[in-house]
Amino acid sequence: MGKYRLVSLFSGAGGLDLGFKQTVRYEILFANDIFKHASLIYSKNLGLKLTRCKKGERAEASKGTVLVCDVE
Repeated sequence: MGKYRLVSLFSGAGGLDLGFKQTVRYEILFANDIFKHASLIYSKNLGLKLTRCKKGERAEASKGTVLVCDVE
């Protein structure tokens, strides 16, 4: 059976997502939160690249990243 893929919004430091990852059944494609420090911890704990969005620019989510911005 293949892995389930998920996108994490309002991720915080990633406690829930860490549980998903530890089951080995899930692949986290990307995550997002508006708080820089929480996203930094998420990035370190789950091994995703931290990407900060610039004001006025359109945010592009890509596989293996944690976006630090408002993705409205």
